[in-house]
Amino acid sequence: MQTLLLRWNERSWDVIPSPQVGESSELHSIASESGSRDVVDTNAAVGRTRASAAGSWATLTEHITAPSYPGNTISYYETSLIPNDYYNQGCAAARRKQAGIVVLDFGQPTNWSATSIPQFGTRLVGSQLHAYISNGTSTDIRHLVDQFAKGYDAAYTGANPTKCTLVAGPRQGIEVVIATSNDTSGNNNALTSDHAVAWAAMIDGVRADTFGIQGILAQAGIDAEPNYDLGYTSTANWVNSYSQNGHTLCYNFGSTDGYPNLAQGEPTPVVPNPYGYSAWRVDQLYDIATGIMGQRPLPQIYRPKMARDWYRVQSWSQTRPGPSYAMTFAGIMSECRSSGCQPPADFRQEQAWQVFWLEFNADPNTQQAAPNSTDIQCSNGGGVGCAPNSDITP
Repeated sequence: MQTLLLRWNERSWDVIPSPQVGESSELHSIASESGSRDVVDTNAAVGRTRASAAGSWATLTEHITAPSYPGNTISYYETSLIPNDYYNQGCAAARRKQAGIVVLDFGQPTNWSATSIPQFGTRLVGSQLHAYISNGTSTDIRHLVDQFAKGYDAAYTGANPTKCTLVAGPRQGIEVVIATSNDTSGNNNALTSDHAVAWAAMIDGVRADTFGIQGILAQAGIDAEPNYDLGYTSTANWVNSYSQNGHTLCYNFGSTDGYPNLAQGEPTPVVPNPYGYSAWRVDQLYDIATGIMGQRPLPQIYRPKMARDWYRVQSWSQTRPGPSYAMTFAGIMSECRSSGCQPPADFRQEQAWQVFWLEFNADPNTQQAAPNSTDIQCSNGGGVGCAPNSDITP
């Protein structure tokens, strides 16, 4: 007798391989065990097995438990144009021995020019300050990220001991993801192809500035959320334009904002989704995360359903018509530090990663290593929305 396990893939039931122990095995029950703050971190199955047809039955239990989450980093919703704040962020990243991805989110893409000649930049989160991509000053985004890199470097070289204490040991190495969003609200928004081209040139500039700094690699990022751009087209144009400039990676640390909507021609599921649909179709979410060359997902995982929604995108991508890129997730982003880390706030960093890991690794077709974990906070220490507060201290 062979045990049989089924898993709903959002369209139909998949047969999941299950172990056959002895001559015969039976599955009797499946249960989940809550970890801290009622987050499921263990799934267990109970049954029985026997070595031969005439043998005695013995109890059989198996379980899957999420492993410890990987080395983590702290990312920032940037609220300052003070170069020393970025120097301190880089120094703090080195002192924490962080390895992996650090997102510096500069907010909404913006054109600050009142003339026909654009002056591209962003509107910083919370503070609403005007940031410029690269205008040759010490407070443009390019130079601010360079200060982050210099602070990181100083921690390992001891170049500035009064500002950054020397760190012993080898450099861990981080990818500094210089990020904007796809927010199209308000005045002066500039989610356009030209903004993406300027962003790509700025990334090139940062790479040139930091070429001699070991352990720093500049990449781009976008917080792509359907509710920011209901029509989708502007986001797709930005991402496509960035990709066409020959850059290797742009991390999408966005969300689905609801259950991924049906692709064109996809039949309505037999079991309806239990909550609202996303403004974007599942194929559009796939393209912004992976389908457009150079995109790689680093999704926001603040609640259990956010992992489930991305599982839907991954599961769909494996059966889509025509060629497709495999969805290889870079890891996850949580936001515990910007929401207080207290119930009913969002997942703590380790919980977000474990929930994501279990969602994807319970299905052998979607198993993911998800090697990175980052938690994003307001650089000014403010709460939700990055309300003004004191400047960052490393």
